[in-house]
Amino acid sequence: MRVLVVTSLWPGKDSYAGRQVQSLCEGLSRQEDCQVEVHLLHGRGDSKFFTGMWGVRASVRRYRPDVILAVYGPSVIACSLVRNVPTAVYLLGSDVNRPQVRRVVALFAGRSVLPVFVSDSLRQRWPHPHRGVVAPNGVDRRVFRPASKASARAGLGLPPTGSCVMFGGVRSVVTKNYPRFDAVLQRVLESVPSTQSLELTGQQSPGEVAALIQSADVVLLTSNRGTEGSPTIVKESVACGVPVVTVDVGDVGRWVWGESGTVVPWAAEEALVLDLAGAVLTQLSPSVDQPEYTAREFDSETVAQQFAEVLRGRIR
Repeated sequence: MRVLVVTSLWPGKDSYAGRQVQSLCEGLSRQEDCQVEVHLLHGRGDSKFFTGMWGVRASVRRYRPDVILAVYGPSVIACSLVRNVPTAVYLLGSDVNRPQVRRVVALFAGRSVLPVFVSDSLRQRWPHPHRGVVAPNGVDRRVFRPASKASARAGLGLPPTGSCVMFGGVRSVVTKNYPRFDAVLQRVLESVPSTQSLELTGQQSPGEVAALIQSADVVLLTSNRGTEGSPTIVKESVACGVPVVTVDVGDVGRWVWGESGTVVPWAAEEALVLDLAGAVLTQLSPSVDQPEYTAREFDSETVAQQFAEVLRGRIR
């Protein structure tokens, strides 16, 4: 099976999301009888999805794929000039959560393109949810795995003791709502003054991200309501055996329960901050055991196998 992946996301352009796409492509390449070529859409803004049409058509003529996988909704626009090649589109979050983008993507996808959703919550927002399938984005468990907290902190130059709360996003990404995280942190500091915060920059390698998570006592996700599809940082944390405290976004309830952390229900902002802070403080308690990692269906190899079967189904 020859797969042409069409996307605007790749390391160096959108480092964090790009690494997820790269990991998916590598996982597909490892599947039996599966060859993958990536067509990267270049340009600024949304215009690249339209100007990229001719480049995609040229790649199809040269590579002759059995199936096309457009990763990130608007990428399907660039596939519009291609005929007679089965196509699927992988929908990640903002491409469905933002109504205007969702309408445009659904229009170009039509009824001939198979929508593949990163979470069931996204599928439910699609105009024709019964037509889609769900495939969560994967986590490389060779990288994201339980490790000694002291060793991880030593590698980052952090003190071996003391509480660390990690922000589950990049500060500059507005939808991650860093001000809410900071408000929660201030409440936590009132009870545990020595607490430190850890942050992603968006430029760290997977190994560096894993080390940050492994150094944390808890990972806190404070994203805006109605955002997120299937937050990768949540699954990476669960894979590392580090508890998560999160607002109720995307599919977090599928991965976070019991010892793996707490999903805090929505409330008025002040009450929400207090509830999040209380949940974080519970995880900082010395009596709370770090959860054991168990293999789950978000492991990257499992996801790649699932994706390969979905794509094979398009060409049968």
